[in-house]
Amino acid sequence: MTLVSDVAVIGLGSVGLRHAGNILSPQCRVIGFDPDPQRRAMLEEMGGTPVETRDMALGMAAAAVIASPNAHHLDDARAALAAGCHVLIEKPLGHTDEGVEELLTSAAERSLTVALAHNQRFQPGVVTAKKIIDRGALGALTSGRFVCSSYLPDWRPEQDHRQNYTADAVTGGVLFDISHEFDLAYHLLGPAVTQSASAENSKTLGIAAEDSADVVLKHDCGARTDVHVDYKTRQARREFEITGTGGQINVDILNRRFDHRDADGNTIDEMAFGGTSAETYKDEMQDFLNAIESGTAPRCGGAEGLAVLRLVLEARRLSGLPGA
Repeated sequence: MTLVSDVAVIGLGSVGLRHAGNILSPQCRVIGFDPDPQRRAMLEEMGGTPVETRDMALGMAAAAVIASPNAHHLDDARAALAAGCHVLIEKPLGHTDEGVEELLTSAAERSLTVALAHNQRFQPGVVTAKKIIDRGALGALTSGRFVCSSYLPDWRPEQDHRQNYTADAVTGGVLFDISHEFDLAYHLLGPAVTQSASAENSKTLGIAAEDSADVVLKHDCGARTDVHVDYKTRQARREFEITGTGGQINVDILNRRFDHRDADGNTIDEMAFGGTSAETYKDEMQDFLNAIESGTAPRCGGAEGLAVLRLVLEARRLSGLPGA
């Protein structure tokens, strides 16, 4: 078992610095690159080692976290793998699937781990739901409904959301940005195809990208999932329900509530679950490092990340969005 002692973080925005903080320890050094010198200075204040170029960071590390803007994810991931680094890639994997299969094949041939940063898989309510589904307690799955609504200007109040990567009509937008719900649908109900999709720009946020979308997925198991994502709603929601012939699960991620009922509506389990969003990032990082050190698969590997990306890309194509 090889211990990871040096990790590169490419992109030192809010999520990149979060990842850096979760990696830093007496046993693990973070080497970070960002073209913004102020962000590099922030990493240094945290105890990390900033460097002047991406390739310098990758050349000093055994693993890399790709937290650059969406448009650069695939290029940065390719560079990291070329440098011999195991890679954790922030969602989305990219804004195209061109060349991704070859990238994953090359990584596998070199025994390099590729993981996707779908941290919602680590929510306690999601973990519990997955266990119930996997043991067959819901019977044959028939439907799912996933909702994530929030207000983009509240995400990072210190930044102008109109100048952020999320505003870009080609590489930003709510479908790429809130792809977690597609990942949860895939994770919990299994492989799927995008059956229909509709996305729009409400013109209320001053951005070029779509800010709302409704998508229908058809799963290999026969279930149908409805996904709604938007970032124009001031009262945030993040919740899902999954129904089978044997019952139903309802999970409210923001309010930390879990409900499991049988087919007749009788309560089997109803509880509040603990944990915070911040802890899911820590668990995700530990899962990535454990996968490298043990040679086991990460919770969301590259193949699943590609499958989720393709659901999103097809939703964008069906919606007639720019670049789709």
